[in-house]
Amino acid sequence: MQEALLQYMWKHSFFENKEYLADTNEKIIILNPGTQNHDSGPDFINAKMRIDGTIWVGNVEIHMKSSDWKAHKHNTNPAYDNVILHIAQNIDAGCFNTINRRIPCISLIPDNKITERYYQLIKEEELIRCFKSIKRLDKSLLSFWLSSLVIERLQNKTDTIKNVLKFAKNNWEEAFYIAIVKNLGLKVNALPFEMLAKTVPLKILTKL
Repeated sequence: MQEALLQYMWKHSFFENKEYLADTNEKIIILNPGTQNHDSGPDFINAKMRIDGTIWVGNVEIHMKSSDWKAHKHNTNPAYDNVILHIAQNIDAGCFNTINRRIPCISLIPDNKITERYYQLIKEEELIRCFKSIKRLDKSLLSFWLSSLVIERLQNKTDTIKNVLKFAKNNWEEAFYIAIVKNLGLKVNALPFEMLAKTVPLKILTKL
């Protein structure tokens, strides 16, 4: 539960500042915490940060203790070689990947207010645990926020189709085919399915 709290803090950028000194004496400036990974592998992917003046993009792993890195055998798992930052509440050991590169580690300590609020939400029995908080929001503000979300979502979907259409050289049938195959991959396999559709164009299927 405590490790989940650290993930919650990292996901929503609930930390004191965006600049830390790692256990490797490297200066870490957090630019983007990345996207939480609910499948196997590191906890967050595509994070972005500046490490001693150089911008790095990669994965982030979170533990209660930095020694958990070795305890969970991440040091022998190539899936964790792209981890560029290790986060732990307690730093009690250095961390190395399979090629013996040391992973910088920073300490993230939960704030009391955030911890209290987090456990309150966890204990809520409602299906939507922020239900009580939503009721206190101004209705006009909520309506405006939902409208903004709809517009943003539609814009993102439109931009995605435009990019596919550009790849297909304005061939709408090809673009539609790629979009269909991508969605057959659902959330987890959408990208590899899209890559497959782009590698095997529609004209190949029509010939068969």
